[in-house]
Amino acid sequence: MKERTETDYAPFTWLTVTQLERAPFSPSRVALRSLPFVVSLAAAVSVTPAALAEEIPRNMLLADLGAHVLGLGYGRTLAPELAVQIGADLYSPWTQNVNLLGLGLPGATTHGDLVGGILRGRAFYYPFASAPSGFWLSPFLQYGLGKATSDGEPRVSSVWAAGASAGYAFLLGRSVVIALGAGAQYHAAHVLGGDGAPSFGRFYPTLDINVGYLF
Repeated sequence: MKERTETDYAPFTWLTVTQLERAPFSPSRVALRSLPFVVSLAAAVSVTPAALAEEIPRNMLLADLGAHVLGLGYGRTLAPELAVQIGADLYSPWTQNVNLLGLGLPGATTHGDLVGGILRGRAFYYPFASAPSGFWLSPFLQYGLGKATSDGEPRVSSVWAAGASAGYAFLLGRSVVIALGAGAQYHAAHVLGGDGAPSFGRFYPTLDINVGYLF
């Protein structure tokens, strides 16, 4: 019995790669030559937003330019939805010191001179999982010590605030973040030796301006 050769099966088998390359034109040849491009395109499309987020540095050095503070801090992105910050700030409640728009306590007829230093911690929640850029919500807490003139004498004071704000962070390139926001806070200072001015405690608006460098 004659043994069948590969040629006998040719009508029922796939063309070899060499045969496809030598064919003058065929859909199979076009598909074969397009294969490297298709593979490259698929690899590019398969890069998910999460993978792109991983490429953005997680650490940040920042300048805190809030309504009553001026300082430096450190931030870190913990997840696409969450980042945290801690900072050391020079503190001056100037809206209270100058009784801006009547925001000072009743009876505060003279300009105050309360200044101090605080530590501020805050968390940033990004509802669209876009940290460190995009829309954010942020609660914060700060505490520190200051000094103010009371009854003609310089006295020590404790200062603190707790509040929350909302805003938007803009990512410039891959290294610079500018965050702008506004909100409300309960803001207080207690000067030793008395409960009247320059001591105070009340709700205030708050403004946030953060400029950060990612690394």
